This record gives sequence, structure tokens and C-alpha cells, in this order.
Amino acid sequence: MAKIKARLQKASKAHKSLIADTHRAQADLLQLEAESNRRLADEYDAAQANGEASKGRPKSLPNGNTFTLAEAGITAKDIFLARQIRDVLAADSNVIETVLTAMLEKGDEPTRNALKKQLAPVIKRLRDETTAGKKSRRNDRERDLAKRQRALPKKRYGLICADPGVEIQTLFSGIRHGPGGRQSLSDHGHG
Repeated sequence: MAKIKARLQKASKAHKSLIADTHRAQADLLQLEAESNRRLADEYDAAQANGEASKGRPKSLPNGNTFTLAEAGITAKDIFLARQIRDVLAADSNVIETVLTAMLEKGDEPTRNALKKQLAPVIKRLRDETTAGKKSRRNDRERDLAKRQRALPKKRYGLICADPGVEIQTLFSGIRHGPGGRQSLSDHGHG
């Protein structure tokens, strides 16, 4: 009985060691994948900035020197996720390693989903900062526009505003403009 117990303990220890080694390997691969995503996002954004990658859905590609995501074998979701990882790494280059190490220390299996779940608060914070920056720039533009608009009433413009529901007679052409379109004044007994 003691031999069986010792053999099972040894097998259990080997099993736990193998699982721990597997988890370490998974963590290393996730770290490599994160670096690969960062590189993908950087390369694709550089290609877009250089006009080599098409943006959005162009109706025609100028002189055929650009490529689409589909031609590169990439999906928009791939680029979206790669940019998220790149932005996380730009904010803190060690965050992914720190999260993966914490998972290993707890004995948890490091998976993409677990990593994504742990990074979600960081991604949300970065998105909120980006949104706040955009909102601030928009508010600055709107303040500038309001300042320029307040200056407009001091200037005079040769502009006539008219209600399209009201008929307007032109003085020189003998034509009436209104909801019915252009009509000769002679059609209505005038002129």
C-alpha cells in the first residue's frame, strides 16, 4: 500500500510540475503574441500613413499601389485588438508580463480570455483618456467657432434669406419663385 501511495504522490507531483511548465509556456506565448500584435498595429498604421494601405472602403484604389485588409489576410477585428494591445503596452510596457506572472503565481491558466479580462480596466482607462482628449479638442474648436460667429454680425453680407413657402416676385425677370417652382407672371394674369 505504501508503494502505491508513493507512486501516486510521485505521479501527482510530476503532473503538477508538467501543468506548471505548460502554464509558463502559455504565458510566454501570450507575451510573444502581445509583442506581435504591437508590431502588427505599428506596421499597419505606418502603411496607412504612407498611403500603402487603404483606409475604410474606397470606391477605387489610386494607381493600384495600395492593399486592403482582406488582401493582407487580416480582419478589421485583428487590427482593432492589435491596436488595443499596442496602446496598453505604450502606457505600461510591463503590464502584460505583470498580469501573466500574477496568474501563474495564483496557479491560474494564462489564456487569451483571462488576459483580456485582466487588461479590460486598463483598456477602459485608456479609452476614457482618449475620449476626454477628443472632447477637450472638440470643445476648444467649438469655442473658437463661437468666437468667430460672434464677430459675424458686425460685418455686412449681400445675402437675402427667404421662406421657401412664400412666393417671391423678382423685379426684373417677370418670374415668380415659390413652392410651385418657377412660373411666369403672365400665367397668373400679371404682366
